[in-house]
Amino acid sequence: MCEWLVFSQSFLSQLRFLVRSSLFVIKEAVIILIRIGLKLVTVRKSIRLKTLKC
Repeated sequence: MCEWLVFSQSFLSQLRFLVRSSLFVIKEAVIILIRIGLKLVTVRKSIRLKTLKC
């Protein structure tokens, strides 16, 4: 029983670490995606302005 408790505690700490690192990765990915989206939006706007000028 005692061994199981130790195992579950270490497993939980590992799980917490995994969740933390995955959350960090997800946050980074979201930031990158938002940047790409903003770039695409600005490019589209500039294209639209160019076509309107022509």
